[in-house]
Amino acid sequence: MTTQTLVMDEKREVIYAMVRDVLVDALGVGREEVTPNATLRGCLGAESIDYLDINFRLEKAFAIKIPRGDLFPDLDNEFYDDIGVINPDGIAYLRLNYPYIPVGADERSLNLDELTGRISVNSLVDYVEKQLRKS
Repeated sequence: MTTQTLVMDEKREVIYAMVRDVLVDALGVGREEVTPNATLRGCLGAESIDYLDINFRLEKAFAIKIPRGDLFPDLDNEFYDDIGVINPDGIAYLRLNYPYIPVGADERSLNLDELTGRISVNSLVDYVEKQLRKS
């Protein structure tokens, strides 16, 4: 392991610990529940209103600005078909702009609710790392 890799791993651990603290406070869950692969909704019980609180708390904890729709996707109507499924253009947009949310290249029936259900603690750590690199 190189020195640079070690520094990056240590930095990620610090970010993870801070994200965990944000989620414990925002969702009222135990620290032991906030594991890297825990999903916000499925494992930690987050609801849509919680996403706003999480967004605000992450901004405050890391002194970053998170533009609306940047962390938790808010897609335009052009990215949906007539029954609310994200169309191929939407899938391509998600893969390009939200790399921290797992989306396959050939998703066939993904809707926004299912998409946000895939956001994990690791997703938030990845996002924060990206934002901190920018600033």
